[in-house]
This record gives sequence, C-alpha cells and structure tokens, in this order.
Amino acid sequence: MSIKGSIPSNFHEGTRSEYLAQYIFSAFGTSVPVPHPEDSGLDLHCTLGERIGKRLHVSNYYFVQVKSTKDNLLYEDSKAVEWLISHHYPFLLCFVSKKENLIEVYHTLGLAIHANFLKTLDCLKLSPDYQNDTLEITQNNGTPILGLGNPILRFDISSLSDPAWISERREILKSWIEFDQYNLHQKEIGFSVYKAPLPYKSNEKLPKYGFLMQHIDEPSHGMNEKYFDSLFRVLATQVHNAKEKDYRSRFEELFNLSTKVIQESKVHNGFGLEVLAAKLVTAAKHFKFTKRVELTDYEGNPWSPPSILEYFHGSFKT
Repeated sequence: MSIKGSIPSNFHEGTRSEYLAQYIFSAFGTSVPVPHPEDSGLDLHCTLGERIGKRLHVSNYYFVQVKSTKDNLLYEDSKAVEWLISHHYPFLLCFVSKKENLIEVYHTLGLAIHANFLKTLDCLKLSPDYQNDTLEITQNNGTPILGLGNPILRFDISSLSDPAWISERREILKSWIEFDQYNLHQKEIGFSVYKAPLPYKSNEKLPKYGFLMQHIDEPSHGMNEKYFDSLFRVLATQVHNAKEKDYRSRFEELFNLSTKVIQESKVHNGFGLEVLAAKLVTAAKHFKFTKRVELTDYEGNPWSPPSILEYFHGSFKT
C-alpha cells in the first residue's frame, strides 16, 4: 500500500542507479532513459557518438538494462524469453555498485548465438558470474543459465573526468556492439554461423574471434524461409548485374542455378522469391532467353512475379 509523502527505498536506489548509468553512457554518445511507466525491461536507449567539428554524429544503436545489485537476472516464462531474444539491437547489462563506486558492463552475445535453442525454453537466467565461460548455457535445478563471461567494461566513476579515457572506452564499446550487431543480423536472415570471441579481458577491444555453427536437426518453416529469402535476394542481385553488363553466359548459369534452388527450397512465396523471379523474367526478355520460370503457390496454383520498377537517370522505367 502506498503512503503519502514516501516512496519505497529499494525502488529509489534502483532509480538512482539508472540516473548514474544514464550519465555514464551519455559520455559515449546519447543515452535516453525509458520512463518508469513504460519500462518493460530496457532502461536506456543509447547510441555511440563521434565529435566531428562542432557536431556529435551518432551511430551504433544499443539498449541497456541497469541493475543495482550483481545478481542473476531471471526471465521467468516463455514470453519473457521470447521478448529477450526478439531485440534487433545489441543489449548490454550494466551493474552499478554505488557503495564500491564501481561500474560493470556485460555483453549478451549468447542471446543471438543461442536464439534457436533459447526460444524453446520456458525460462532463462542471465548470469554475470565470472566462473561461467562466456556463451555457455548450463543448468541449475532445471533452470537454464546463460553465462555472460567477464564484463567488457569495468571502471570507477571518477574515470569519466578524463576525455582520453572516455574516447578509448567508446572504441572498446563500439567493437563489442558491432560484433553483436553482426550476429543479430545473422540471426535475422536465418544463418546458423556466428562469430564468437576468444578469451578476453575487461577494458580491452574485442580480441580475435572464432566461428560457431549451431547444428539444427530440423529448421522451422519460418527459419527455412528466412534463409532462402536471403539467398534469393543475393541471386537476384547477381542476375541484375549480369543483365546490366550484358553477360549472357553468366545469366544462363544463374538462371539454371536459381530455378534449381527455387524448386528444391520448397518456398512458394516471400519478397526474396518475388524479386528473384521478376529479375529472371526481365533478364530473360533482355537476352531473348527461351526458358521460363515456373512458380506455384502452396496449393500448386501457378503465379507470376510482380513487375520490376528500375530507377534510371532520375525516372522509373518498367
């Protein structure tokens, strides 16, 4: 029950940590706090910034969740886990110890890398425990735990008075954010090959990395369509280039490859397929190519791709 003229002390301490974290991340770029009534688990929306002349140019969008105590973070049901892995930008955890005057910032690279496994879970804990190897998923009393490894940044607040220190830490943060963004992109387009950092120390730029390939026994229908949608777009670009450069032999090779991939993919719709099919039709007309693209929907009914509008010298042509 609320009492007029007072607020919960633990809530106030958490808010003070968020104020402090906002001040810290604003040293690296922009840092916008989420109002408490709208807080669904993200406390700060941030960017990195670079001073060019008298202006601050922003890039590298990312999210931050701030905590006053260095405890495991529990996401207690499947919808919470689904929310956690749904983000399209890097997600950092920031632990603020006002008593020790200490800030620790952790990456969450494992969320993208293990997304296909994590989306099957009913709960998940994120652990800042140093003993857990980074990216490792363990079990504790039936609860899956994702270890976060060492913090990528670890410092006391007094360091913010040094502009050179801020610039150096911004570059460290940038290396990790761009690394995570790459993996998030891989996840979005349906690829199962990710970058993973080799052992690292806090306050250092991302070290050398290796690759992880997630084995998937039977990819879901949605994941399969994502993968082929990306492949179709790549092939469409190559077909377009062959047409523009008038390379008939290359187009013929691409036509045969593309039609084979379309047939074997068992994908019957999607933007990537539409673009590829339309590009194949347009290029076939250009080269007076006799073969045709045969497309059917999931019920076996034939369909034709939409027209291609090409931007050419300031106007559209079909």
